[in-house]
Amino acid sequence: MVFYILCCVVLVISWVFCRWILRSHFGRVLVAIRENEERVELTGYDVRLYKTAAFSISGGLAAMAGVLYANWAGIVTPNLFSLTVSAEIIIWTVVGGLGTLFGPMIGSAVLTALKLGLGHQTVVDNFFVMGILLITAVLVFPRGIAGAFMGRRVSFLSSKKKGKWQTRSNRTQEKLSND
Repeated sequence: MVFYILCCVVLVISWVFCRWILRSHFGRVLVAIRENEERVELTGYDVRLYKTAAFSISGGLAAMAGVLYANWAGIVTPNLFSLTVSAEIIIWTVVGGLGTLFGPMIGSAVLTALKLGLGHQTVVDNFFVMGILLITAVLVFPRGIAGAFMGRRVSFLSSKKKGKWQTRSNRTQEKLSND
């Protein structure tokens, strides 16, 4: 129980840290790089430096997750780094929602619950169900589960405002030009 609480605390701290990064100038530049890399480079930012820093931060977060996993499992073997595990993590992210902080958490919770619900039965293969769910999520929710709910929230908020509302990339570019 203590380890579970520790993992939840680390998750919350990591989420707050990532949210802080996204709201900073550094995060706005990273979002702008995601939207239009050439435009950011033409405005004078060193894109390689920002990408290297983002890679280092994500590596640190992955290392922290690896330490927690190793403490929980008690062993780390090469089988943990198989193609199926990597594909499962990508499916979590796509089903949950790309470009969001809650998306991968939602995707991993939903797919892990589904995997545990299916168990080790032999009627339907878990990988087959994951593939069908991935295809369905991409067709029904192109921006993932979190993106679908965020889209509803944005459209709801925009209907109350008068005038034209802006997309995320337009707001990011305006913030960068104001700095």
